[in-house]
Amino acid sequence: MQLSTRISEYARACFTGIWIQSHEHQDALTEIATLCRDEQWQFATWDIEAGLNILGQGDSDPDSSDPLAAIRTINALATPEGTAILVL
Repeated sequence: MQLSTRISEYARACFTGIWIQSHEHQDALTEIATLCRDEQWQFATWDIEAGLNILGQGDSDPDSSDPLAAIRTINALATPEGTAILVL
């Protein structure tokens, strides 16, 4: 089963957290971003170096070094009709 198919199933089942272990980090991020684009879901990534990066909203914010702030931000992006995915 493809990663995007599995994530889509989990998102539709309202899973609030998913642990994904990958040796091909960039490939996994690309597949998740493609899924979000195809499904018109909000997609954001956060890491300690780059900070929060929301797809389609320009540059990342390197000053946002707090992962809890990233979680609060993604909660604001989610809507009752839509899905938002944050990769930490």
